[in-house]
This record gives sequence, C-alpha cells and structure tokens, in this order.
Amino acid sequence: MTDIFIEGGRALLGHEIQENSLRIAGREISAVGADQGRASLGIDAGGLLVLPGIVDVHGDAFER
Repeated sequence: MTDIFIEGGRALLGHEIQENSLRIAGREISAVGADQGRASLGIDAGGLLVLPGIVDVHGDAFER
C-alpha cells in the first residue's frame, strides 16, 4: 500500500478549501493536518489546489 504525504496545498475538504496537509494510505485520506512521519512519498503542493476525488474529464480531443 502506498503512503503519500501532501503538504503546502489548499485542499477541498467537505465544502471548504483550506490550507492543510494530507496523508493518503492506499486510496483513502487517512489523516488531515498530519506530519510527514514515515510516508514513502512526499509531495510539495505549495500554491496548488488539492482536489481529492475530483477527476477532470475535460479533453479537447474528445470534444471534436
């Protein structure tokens, strides 16, 4: 199972966007506001939006 730590981004959590860190275990958010700990992968999302569960299906190739 992959353990990912995402920090520095603004995350959509519920109905709010808030700056927070997230720990992902497998396919689930396992902790909000956590520290890096032993995560196998760390991602600096500074200045980015973190949108869990949202898939952007927009593609110009599919619209033609």
